Amino acid sequence: MRVAVPPRDGRLEGAAGLTVPGIGAERTPLRLALIGNQAFSMVNFRGPLISALTANGVKVFALAPSLKPRDEEALRSLGAVPVSYSLNPTGISPLEDIAAAVQLFGALRAIRPDKVLSFTVKPVVFGTLAAWLAGVPQRYALIEGLGRLFADTPERRNPILQRTVFELYRLALRRATKTLLLNRDDMADLVDRGLVTSATAEVVGGIGVDLDLWRPAAPVRDPVTFLFAGRLLREKGVLDFIEAARRIKQQRSDVRFVVLGDTEGRRGTVSDAEMSRAVEEGLVEW
Repeated sequence: MRVAVPPRDGRLEGAAGLTVPGIGAERTPLRLALIGNQAFSMVNFRGPLISALTANGVKVFALAPSLKPRDEEALRSLGAVPVSYSLNPTGISPLEDIAAAVQLFGALRAIRPDKVLSFTVKPVVFGTLAAWLAGVPQRYALIEGLGRLFADTPERRNPILQRTVFELYRLALRRATKTLLLNRDDMADLVDRGLVTSATAEVVGGIGVDLDLWRPAAPVRDPVTFLFAGRLLREKGVLDFIEAARRIKQQRSDVRFVVLGDTEGRRGTVSDAEMSRAVEEGLVEW
């Protein structure tokens, strides 16, 4: 891919038509590129990290798909340089994924970061490979969960899809400086499958939430209340939560079960009809 030399005005456009703002002739002590698969998660989940890094003089480039003006504004307010690229986070088209990898390669060649941190499946795979091809010195892959291919889902029961993703993981993670995981079970699973080695993987523990924003509250005991908060994917246990409510309410009708989350209308989620039935039966509040 042809990449132009960064001009003085700090903008660059590569052969794929990807414009990368904020690239000037001067280099800061450290340049870091964050690669994610959704704009909102870059702000919501990496916002404190971006703020802390930029406050310490790090030049942060935030790469996320299809950034809208409000996304770019939010990232700039954190101190990052927003860079948009094309990616279908849930698609299985090889051509789309190759195009995304080419765009990432062009962006990273233009940015010339010292380090790359990729998170979620496709950025971990294609972002890490693009960073390796672009000659980024240090490449970190953050895997916050093993996802649908490791759970009891239709994707796991598709051997061709599973084998393809595993091989892509193996190809990318062998080129990562370090693979970062949140728990030892995930690390053991990846090591057992030969996708990473114990020498290049590290358990960093839970990445947590900002307790200045999310303050602990006293438990609700009158009545006793249980809360399920999360995406309503079957593998996350929402149906088990509903079944637990059914059994407990046979003995204690006063206990509350509250579900906080959206069905999302995607593969693997509980349907609106299933949730509505549970509400109509008096099992849960949704």
